[in-house]
Amino acid sequence: MRDIQLNKSILKIARGVYTFQNDIYPEKRQLFKSLASAQYPKIMFITCSDSRIDPALITQTEPGDMFLIHNAGNIVPPHGAAYGGTGASIEYAVSVLNVEHIIVCGHSTCGAMSALLRMDSLDALPAVKHWLSFAEATRAILHASFKGQDEDERLDSCIKMNIPVQLGHLKTLPSVASKLIQGEISIHGWLYHIETGEIDVYNSDDNTFVPFKEAYPLNLVEAAVD
Repeated sequence: MRDIQLNKSILKIARGVYTFQNDIYPEKRQLFKSLASAQYPKIMFITCSDSRIDPALITQTEPGDMFLIHNAGNIVPPHGAAYGGTGASIEYAVSVLNVEHIIVCGHSTCGAMSALLRMDSLDALPAVKHWLSFAEATRAILHASFKGQDEDERLDSCIKMNIPVQLGHLKTLPSVASKLIQGEISIHGWLYHIETGEIDVYNSDDNTFVPFKEAYPLNLVEAAVD
């Protein structure tokens, strides 16, 4: 253990572990004991691996409430792509855990989407370049439909368009497609704005995004929770 470099960054994390063990865990002891034997999440949340995105904080959920997938660009490889961790995790959550909802959540100022717009510069990052190829349809839509935008507008459009593209990929997965046909699962597209905390929700009826409060009216939310 003497070889560990104890700088401020890791010590901050270590302090957090002590706080969890001494203060948080005792308050939630029964919850963690119940989770030790099994998990029964109803929601799968697919989002970016960006350090600024904390699904539990955004949704104010507890451990065990959501099955989480983090990857660069909140990408879902379509059926037929080489199976990796994302595809396997989705299949397990849908077929074994029987989640009822899947949320694909993009976010503002996404570095992965910024990289997607400059694929030619990624030769030194072959794994990243290959992964982002699963968002190639996003880039194609942007090129065809969003001309004349400045750099910031182009990035915002790319982030938005990537969400329905990945929802489309999700529908190609056999485990998801079969549950959709049977009405046993619903899929949702969210766009989280880091700078404001606001969330826009994808409306598949007209391919637009609407404010969160319009998609999930507060009166319905409160009635369901109560």
